[in-house]
Amino acid sequence: MTDFQSFTIRSAVAADIPLLVELRLAQMQSMGRHDAAQLADLAAASEAYFRAHLPDGSYRAWLAEVDGVTVACGGLVIRQSPPTYQNLTGREGYIMGMYTRPEFRRRGLATAMMHTILDHLRSEGIQRATLRASYEGRPLYEKLGFEQTSEMRLKL
Repeated sequence: MTDFQSFTIRSAVAADIPLLVELRLAQMQSMGRHDAAQLADLAAASEAYFRAHLPDGSYRAWLAEVDGVTVACGGLVIRQSPPTYQNLTGREGYIMGMYTRPEFRRRGLATAMMHTILDHLRSEGIQRATLRASYEGRPLYEKLGFEQTSEMRLKL
């Protein structure tokens, strides 16, 4: 539970794209990525992505606000793959871009954000969600029932 008098979580809209870009860069910087040129490239690419995919719903984002100030965000892409043994629809939610400004962490905002995203997935009939967890975020996701998988990656 949060220790705030009030907070809201709302869906992001096109007017929020500059804020989504700002929070994405803050997330990258919190993970030790500080190269100014790369951050500028990421900002431009993120803005283009959000402008293309937020309005059509292929990317969804939510913002948490405390006293009218945006302090956290979370995003979702719904992937469509061929059906699998454990997922006959092939639809899966990929949760990304979870970020809370440092001074607002450990107060329940990320938990509330995750419940909002998971409720949205359930309302869409999607039964599987995946994400990449930072070391700091892992306890939250495990508490919500996420499990480590055998996924592997190759950088091409």
